[in-house]
Amino acid sequence: IRQWSVPFFLGPLRMEHDKVQYLVPTFDCCFNPKSLQYAHKMKGFCDLIVDIAKDAVIEVFRNTGDEITIDKKYKILKGVQYKSGMPKAMLIKSGIQKSEVPKSHVTPSLTVDNERNELHENETVGKK
Repeated sequence: IRQWSVPFFLGPLRMEHDKVQYLVPTFDCCFNPKSLQYAHKMKGFCDLIVDIAKDAVIEVFRNTGDEITIDKKYKILKGVQYKSGMPKAMLIKSGIQKSEVPKSHVTPSLTVDNERNELHENETVGKK
């Protein structure tokens, strides 16, 4: 049995220009470096962290009363670690209690039972 906990932090909404110069809402999503290492090695895990980030963005909009959908397709830009200049600093405080964590920072923890070929979800709190 393998259990994965994928803590993350979603930065604040900011506006950026897309490739045709329209202003579009943008978020930075920060994952533990170990999670990113796994994502580079396993496509399934990469898909998982992309889905976590997309779900978090959808939740932010839902909390403001807006319903959005995000295209299921994505592509990783070769040689690009951060779009639009230098990464923005994100302050993440440690020692936070679960009751203080916004819902968008609660991530499913996956338990994989290889013998039974089953996937189980638990709830894990990401650090903010």
